[in-house]
Formats: sequence, C-alpha cells, structure tokens
Amino acid sequence: MFGDEQMKIYYIGLSKMNEKIHFIFMGKPSAGKGTSGQLIAKLHDLVEVSTGEALREIAQSGTPLGEKVEKIISTGNLVDDELITEILKQKLDSINKGIILDGYPRDITQAKTLENFFKVDYVIYFDAEDDVVINRITGRRTCPKCGKIYHIVTIKPKVDGICDVCGSILKTREDDTEEVMIKRLANYREKTEPVIDFYKQKGLLKVFNANPAFPDLKDDLINFFDELINKVREK
Repeated sequence: MFGDEQMKIYYIGLSKMNEKIHFIFMGKPSAGKGTSGQLIAKLHDLVEVSTGEALREIAQSGTPLGEKVEKIISTGNLVDDELITEILKQKLDSINKGIILDGYPRDITQAKTLENFFKVDYVIYFDAEDDVVINRITGRRTCPKCGKIYHIVTIKPKVDGICDVCGSILKTREDDTEEVMIKRLANYREKTEPVIDFYKQKGLLKVFNANPAFPDLKDDLINFFDELINKVREK
C-alpha cells in the first residue's frame, strides 16, 4: 500500500493530468447531476461547480441581493443571465483544477457567452423521464453545510436525518415541491432543451441514462467517465 507521501505525489500527479478537463452536466432538475458530479469529482480530482448551490449560498446571505435571489428561487423562476454569468465567471477563474460545471448554461445565449471563458471537452446529458425526477424531488434531503444530497428511499444517510459527512441536520429545500418542479420542467423545456441540440451539433454531447436510482447506475457511471476522461487525455 502507498504511504502518505506516495499518496500525496499520486494525487498531485492526478490533478496535473486532469487540470484541463472541462465537463458540463445537463439534464432536467433532479436528473442526478449533483450526486453524480460529487462522485466523479472525487474519483478524478475535479472540482464540481454548481450554479444552483452558489445561488442558494447567496440566497442565505441575508443581503439585499440574497433576498432577491431567494425570492426568485423559491418560486421556481430563473435568475437573469447577467447576474448568474458574473457569479459563475468569478468562481471558474479561481479554480486551477479540472471542472464539472452543473446548472449552466441554461439557454443558447448563456451557451454562447460561456464559450468566451470556458473551453468544453464534453457535455453530458443525464436523460431521465418526468415522473422519475418528480418522485426524486419530493424525497430529496440536502445537507445545508457540505451540500451532500440524500433521498429518503434511494440514498439514505447512516443515521436518519443526519449528514454522513459533517453531521449536520438534513433539510428539505423550499423549492423541492411538486408544484415548483412542474414549473421548473416547463422552464427547462422552453429554454434549456435547445442547448442540448446546440452542443450535439458541435459534436460535444454524450448521453447517459439517468432513470435508474443512483445505487443501480453507479458502476455504469464510473465506467462511462473513465472512458470519457481517457478520450480527453488522448486529444
């Protein structure tokens, strides 16, 4: 087995190999992008950047901007392009590792703007049916401190209601309701689905079947990304 120093050297080397890998995760709300991103980021020493989590952090800040963002999120609407793009660009500029981008771009305008400051290797579309994602949303529980995601049926914590990672009390997000979800799906079809075709035409789109519960698709997910990352390194 590796000692501490050998493991440190290994992870430094892994980070160097993956520092230019840029993925975008796309799919309907609750298609599994966040949970999958956490796993792949950990396995390949990448940084997961979720615009949703960034916005929720701002919404909880208590500032006038935070109150504005909180109202938008809680009603299922989308934050305007200029604001989310500026928040995202600042975040990406601060990262020196490979990146998994989740939650952006949400429309064609954002996709074209992103090309100015983020080189994309592959866009992964997590394909899930409407009834699947609606059932997931009503059972989702989130750690407010570390962001780890659970589900009351498919991804249970070791201790009911408590995060395995940091011990915080799990919460149900205010926007995790069927009513809000139906509105988010309508917004998604109108604005975000055309982005899938945008990346397909560029030859960057890869589709992953996200209908099974996460424990049932985990091995397929790992193999899927092992192959993709090898392709990026071969470029």
